[in-house]
Amino acid sequence: MNDQSDDPTRLPKYGGPRDRQRTGPAWRRSDGPPRATRSEPRPRGGASAFESPVEDDLLEAFAVLDFETEAQKRVYRYVERQGVASDDEIHERIDLPTEEVAIAIQWLVQHGYLEADAGTFRVAHGTEVERTYRLGGLDVTIRPARQEDLAGLVGLIRTVTDDRTYVVAESVAAQLASEETVIRDTDTRSRLFFVATVEDRAVGDGEMGDRTTGNGLTGDRPTGNGRTSDSQLVGWAHLTLPRIEYLDHTAELTVGVRPDFRRRGIGSRLSGIAVAWAAANGYRKVYQSLPGTNRAAIDFLRNHGWRVEAVRPDHYRIDGEFVDEVMMAVEL
Repeated sequence: MNDQSDDPTRLPKYGGPRDRQRTGPAWRRSDGPPRATRSEPRPRGGASAFESPVEDDLLEAFAVLDFETEAQKRVYRYVERQGVASDDEIHERIDLPTEEVAIAIQWLVQHGYLEADAGTFRVAHGTEVERTYRLGGLDVTIRPARQEDLAGLVGLIRTVTDDRTYVVAESVAAQLASEETVIRDTDTRSRLFFVATVEDRAVGDGEMGDRTTGNGLTGDRPTGNGRTSDSQLVGWAHLTLPRIEYLDHTAELTVGVRPDFRRRGIGSRLSGIAVAWAAANGYRKVYQSLPGTNRAAIDFLRNHGWRVEAVRPDHYRIDGEFVDEVMMAVEL
C-alpha cells in the first residue's frame, strides 16, 4: 500500500462466499481437496473493508492448477515461462515422448489451462475479464494482469517503490524481473495480480506524468513503461498465496498506485477487489508488512479495518537507518 490514506473511495464489498466447484480448474492445492469455504464473513472490529460490490467475473478470474501428470506440469510451466510457445517448440524443449507431450497439451487446452491460437499456446487465467469504474474523474479499468504486462508492471512497481517505503513490493518487482512471468503457480507458492489502467486520451497531458524518466516510461508494448497499447498501467494489487498446509489460509497483499494518479480511489478499489477475491476463494486472512516510516499506508489500512498484529523493531535498514517493520492483517 502506498500513500493512499485520504483516498475517498471505500473498499469493495464481498458479496458472500462463492461455490468454488466451477467449470474448469478450482483454486485448490494440487495435493488435496479444495479448502472449505465459510457460510458468511466473520465479524471484526474497525471499518468494513467491503463496502461496494465486486463483480463475479473478477472473483472468478484466476484458477490454480491441479495437474494429473508430470507431463502436464512440465508443459504448463514451460509455456508459463515463455509467455507464448508454439507446438513445435514445446515438443522440442520438453524431454518426454512426443505422444505424451501431445496428450498433455490437449488436456491442458481442454481443461482451460492453456489457450490455443494458430498453433501457439499461452497460459489461460481468465485475463479477458475487465471492469471499468469512474474514479476521481477518470475511467479506470481493472483487470487481471497478463503476461504482456510484465515489463510495464516491473517498471510501475519500481516507480512506486522508489522512495523505499515499501520493501515487500520492491522484492515483488525483483521476482518478476528474475522469473520473467507474471502469474506463478508452483508447488509451494502462487501469485496473481490485478492491474488498473487508464486510456491515454482520458487524461490531459498535464496529468500524465513524465513518460521519459524513471524506469523507461516511454514507448509501446511490451517495454517497461507501464503502458499497454493505448492505455497505461497506473496501479496494481498483488497476492502471494502459500501452498503449504499450515499457511494456505493466508494471502500476502501488496498494492500501489503511480504517484500522479493517487487520491482518486484507485488504491482502494484495487485493494478491495484483491481482498474480496481472497475471501471468495476461501482465504481467511490477508496480511502485509510495511516499514514504520510509511505512515500514510499504515493509516490507510487502519481506516479500512486492518489491525497491527506486531511490530519488529529495527527490522529494516533503509538508507543506513534502522526502521521498524509493522505487520498488519485483516480477517475475512
